Amino acid sequence: MFTYDGAEDPRGNRSSLARFTVPPPAGPGLRRTVGRAEFVPQITDLGPPYRVLGLREAVRRDPGRADYARALEHIRSVVLSRDAGAAKLALAP
Repeated sequence: MFTYDGAEDPRGNRSSLARFTVPPPAGPGLRRTVGRAEFVPQITDLGPPYRVLGLREAVRRDPGRADYARALEHIRSVVLSRDAGAAKLALAP
């Protein structure tokens, strides 16, 4: 993502995906409930090559990329900032 004056603005390249685990219902006729709720942080690397990366894996694979580590921490803090952690939303492994 770039600003109107052409400067890179990485905030638009950060995002997360939701992942839910929904086990079978506890018994016949009962409703399903969410067993686990996770978020998967990702970043669009403008490259080259242009690609979308899962940030947890990208940080593990290339620990020297401080920008990836900062993006991971930023996404984690934003997603969990409104008591989502208390509601058992977790960063995906």
